[in-house]
Amino acid sequence: MSVNKSELVSSRGYLPEDKNFIMATLLRGLYYGGSVFSDMKKQKFMSRYQVIAEQLVAKNEGSIKIACLKEDSSVILGYAIVNNDGTVLHFVFCKKPWRGIGVIKDLVPNTVTTVTHLTKTGMSILKKKQLEYDPFSL
Repeated sequence: MSVNKSELVSSRGYLPEDKNFIMATLLRGLYYGGSVFSDMKKQKFMSRYQVIAEQLVAKNEGSIKIACLKEDSSVILGYAIVNNDGTVLHFVFCKKPWRGIGVIKDLVPNTVTTVTHLTKTGMSILKKKQLEYDPFSL
């Protein structure tokens, strides 16, 4: 019998204990995710952008959506950082084994019109949904 991964996935809101995972994946995702940030020295980017990333998470805590296992909500599979009115997507992440089953699609609201950070995933979402790129909508 085959297990459908999407049947194992649930979603919930942000919890303070999610911060370390989000910070680590956000910073690595931006640095290695096909963005211009990889042209900087890694340590310089990580130390300087961490301040911005922390503010981004703090400002949008109420609208961060977490994809997790149904059986254990502490196991994060992915997340989306969206502004409070749901129109600006700042960052979306999904662990590789869980990609391709609609996790990101479920995390990103249909109300999003703008993307602030472009990685390969961000560029794909931008083109597919015909969104506007505006890195200043932080």
